[in-house]
Formats: sequence, C-alpha cells, structure tokens
Amino acid sequence: MLKVRGPTTIPKLTRTGCDSELVIPNQYKESDINADFLIFVKIADEEDNYLAWAGSCLYSSYDRRPIMGILQINSRYVEIEPAEVNQSIMVIAHEFTHALGFSDDMFKRYPIGAAKTVESVIINGETRTRIIMPGVVALAKKHFNCPTYSGVLLENEGGSGSAGSHWEKNSLGNEYMVAVASGRMIFSGFTLNFLNDIGWYQVDLSQSERMYWGAGRGCEWGQTCNSRFSEYCSTEQEPGCTSDFLEKTLCTKNSFTDSCLINNYQFSFDCQNTINFNYWVSGKKYETPGKLSRCFLYSLGRNNLAGCFPATCESGQVIFLINGTSYTCKLDGEKIIAGSITVTCPVLQTFCSTFEMRGNNDCSGNGIERNDKTCRCGYFYKGNDCSIRQSCTNGESSQFCDKIRPFEASEVGTTEPPTPTPTPTPSTPSPTPSTPSPSPSTPSPSPSTPSPSPSTPSPDPSTPSDPETPTNDDTLAPRDKTTETNFSTSQPNTTKNGTTTGSFNFTDFFFSLSVSINQMLITASFIWLFVA
Repeated sequence: MLKVRGPTTIPKLTRTGCDSELVIPNQYKESDINADFLIFVKIADEEDNYLAWAGSCLYSSYDRRPIMGILQINSRYVEIEPAEVNQSIMVIAHEFTHALGFSDDMFKRYPIGAAKTVESVIINGETRTRIIMPGVVALAKKHFNCPTYSGVLLENEGGSGSAGSHWEKNSLGNEYMVAVASGRMIFSGFTLNFLNDIGWYQVDLSQSERMYWGAGRGCEWGQTCNSRFSEYCSTEQEPGCTSDFLEKTLCTKNSFTDSCLINNYQFSFDCQNTINFNYWVSGKKYETPGKLSRCFLYSLGRNNLAGCFPATCESGQVIFLINGTSYTCKLDGEKIIAGSITVTCPVLQTFCSTFEMRGNNDCSGNGIERNDKTCRCGYFYKGNDCSIRQSCTNGESSQFCDKIRPFEASEVGTTEPPTPTPTPTPSTPSPTPSTPSPSPSTPSPSPSTPSPSPSTPSPDPSTPSDPETPTNDDTLAPRDKTTETNFSTSQPNTTKNGTTTGSFNFTDFFFSLSVSINQMLITASFIWLFVA
C-alpha cells in the first residue's frame, strides 16, 4: 500500500526524542538498521482511560521524514472478542498514521511545503483550516461532485491534539483519521492521497476503500448542518440507516460535530456484524445480520426503528427477507406490512446502485470493500472474498483462541426512543492521562547531536547522515470507551512496562497490520498485544 521515497536505512541510534519513554536495545545502537521506519511498541497496563497513543521520535536529515516512532498500547482496554479486535486494529492504524506524519506540527516538514499543504479560510464567520494538497482536492471534487471544491476541512474542535490534526468529522464521517470514530472506519482515498501528496511516500491509491459519507452532496457540503442530507438528522436518538445501507445509525451529536445532529455510525449496529450485533428488543425477531444484510427503516406501533434484513436487487426492484418470507419494493418510499411491522422502502435506484457496487460475494460479510472491488478482510478471515475463517496457526496463544466466543448477539433498547447500551467505562476514568512524562522535545545535549538542518541532505540517499531528534512530540489518543472512540491528543504517564520493537519495511505495507512476518517484523508483537 505504501512505499518510502528516499533512504531505506536508518543510522544506528545514539539519542532520540523518545529516550525518556524507552530503553532502546543495544542492537539498534551498534549498527545501522535495514528498515524504512522503526517502531517501538510498549504494552502498558494503566487505569487512565485511553487505548493507545503514538508519536514520532526521530527524523531523517535527508528529507526530514519520521524514521522512528513509538506506539504505546494500554492492555487494560484492549478487547479480545473478534469485533473489538478489529476496532482496536483500526485505532492502532489511526495512531500509526499520526507517527507517519499526519499531524499539524509536521506540516512544516513536508517536502511539498506547508504553503501547499494547508490554508486558513473564513466559513460562517469562523476561521477554519483546510488541506489544499492537489491529490486531496482532486478527490474531493470528484467525491463531493463539486468542480470548485478547493480544500478539505480539518477538525476545529477538541484540544490541541484533536483540532488541526484530524479530518473534520462532519465532512468525512467514518474516515479512519477523524477525531472520533464510530462504526466502520474506512481507509479512504482522502488519507491515502494526503500521505501520497506529502512527498515522503508513494501510495497505492487503488487500495482506498469505498466511502459514502458526503458522496455527491455538492459544493455546500460540510459548510453547515443541513438535515436535507441523510447524513444529518433532526430528532435526537431517532434510528436511521447509513447512506450505503450497511449500518443502522442513531441521531446524535458529540464534541466534534459542531453541535450538529448526525446519523452517527455505531460499532455494534453494522448489518454484517454477526459477532456482537445489537438488536432493538422489540425488533429482535425480525432482524438477521450477516452477508447481504442491509438496513431498512420500519415502524412497530408508535416506534420508528431501523433493522437489518437480507436483501438483493433484481430489475431495479429491492427484495428483502424477514423470517423466511420475501417482500418486494417496487416504488420509492412504498410501505410494506411484514407481520407486525411496516417497512419503508428506500429510494430504489440509490439502494441498488450501492448494492451493486459490492463485489466479491459482499466480502462474505467479513470485510470491507475497496474501490477496486477487492476486500480488506477482518482479522479472523482471509481469502479473496473473506470467506475463510482463520485458524489459530499464526502464533496466537491458546488463551487468545479459547477466549474467542461464538456469536451471541446482545439486545439493546426497549422503548421509544430506543437507546443502545454503551460499553461500560472505568468507574473513575481520567479524561486524559493525568501525569504526563517529560516531553521528549528537549533531549539532553550530546556530542552526537544530529544535524537539524534539512538544507544539507546526504549526497547519497542510500546512506543518509545522522538523523535529527524531534522538536516536538506527537502523542495521541486517550480512549473513550463508550460507543465511540475519541482520538484527541494527550501525553500518557511514563511507564516501564514491556517494550517490543520491530522494523517496518514499507515496500508492501498494509494498514491492517497483517502482512507477512518477513515484511513486517512487528506482526508477532501485535498478536501478543491482544493476549497481554
């Protein structure tokens, strides 16, 4: 997915911006490292309410690219159930992307230059920041169907680690680099183009995943709350469906939606989630999550609900199945009585167009489809269509395998308006880790202090000169273990718990953290993460 431009060797480590956080093994101090990027992974067990954080520790003096980073995972909040493992992988991928350079304090380092990366604009009387990189803007014009779209907004809410270092939640919804995640997190072309435009990386843009949030909405998209778009809503806690019909939603707002009510994705409302799918109690006997299941609006008595039913399209009509009986939608908005419920038919053309885009056997309900119609399989599945269940033959311990429970869907909501049961949070969570360690931004002087100047690169890209230590730290993401994950920045407590390291070769890097062991030596450490 991603290759590094420039040097592929890291000089032996003398000092780094993360020395206060790490005890670096001698093997990395004694000789140069044949790798594009070195990541140190720490496993901590802390009460502070975060899942993971990451940051850059060392930069190349050749092109100022991050060449070393740290990623700390709080094992206390890492779940080993299949659904939670996939979510945790996505959170870690989010953090890792920050270490690669997706951070506002890195813009000035980019080869493309800060002036071609970001600009300030006035929107609705407020100064906003937006990305103006050519690849990002070109994609935005196509995705939003606006030939004059000139920049994609960054987040304006949250602390200093959230605002400016993530995509605007209202603009890009469930993209994996927004500041608060919920439901399916998508490796969209926006972040892949961003990384490609920086100048440090060559990205295979065909690996981007299909994103429906905001698609085709036009030039006014993202400027303000607008309930005429299905991504927005007007009645808090009212159920709905995502625009790709793959998930149920709830009408909510959070600290990153500019007070707008949005049809928010929910982790356990994915229609293809057969692991911990959440039913409404009153509608449980009607729903069937899994492959080919799609979201429909329906009513039961006075309750307006949303449910997941197996469905298909034939000759422009939508056919769905409830309790073994098939029903056919022939008209947009048609009301169909199915037992005790009344199902509202979707806009047929819209439904069928999104349905027909799903190739590869709908990824067997176990993966997410890329734009080239290949599948990114969940952690426990493999194969072109994600139909093959992984066995415990990849080095996982029996403890890990034994704790993977079979599908047992849970029930949520009983009355109107329906309300999902959130994942419990620690009894007294700290909103951010409480006692930050000393910043690695001011390492102690050393005779081997690397040259900070980007203007004197090594003449031979294959043998770069000494790297430079960072002038800032990018530590990220306390965990908000509710129905969403908050990615706002905070520096964690210093710990000396187990540290593992690995050399990442980006020649064929795949963000799901599942490439072969000879290409990404840290794989085994990430497997260990989920049993620690």
